[in-house]
Amino acid sequence: ILARAEIDYRRPAKYGRVLEVGIGLERIGRTSFTYAYEVVDQEERRVADARTVLVMYDYVAAKPSPISDALRTKLGAANRRKAEPPPAAG
Repeated sequence: ILARAEIDYRRPAKYGRVLEVGIGLERIGRTSFTYAYEVVDQEERRVADARTVLVMYDYVAAKPSPISDALRTKLGAANRRKAEPPPAAG
């Protein structure tokens, strides 16, 4: 469940401009995890910063549920891959 979303706008972005959105895992808690985002324009100027908190939820019990070890491992692995530089061309 998306429990929280926040964004701080830093500068205007006009219609038609290409923006790049970077995402990284900021935190993993017991029942939730937080992604942090950075939006930059073609000149690499920061347009916005954002953050979302997602909560694992058991719909049958109607309450948050712990993040499984398997998901915790996948989230960590995906974040490490994102942080590694791309392989050199050639």
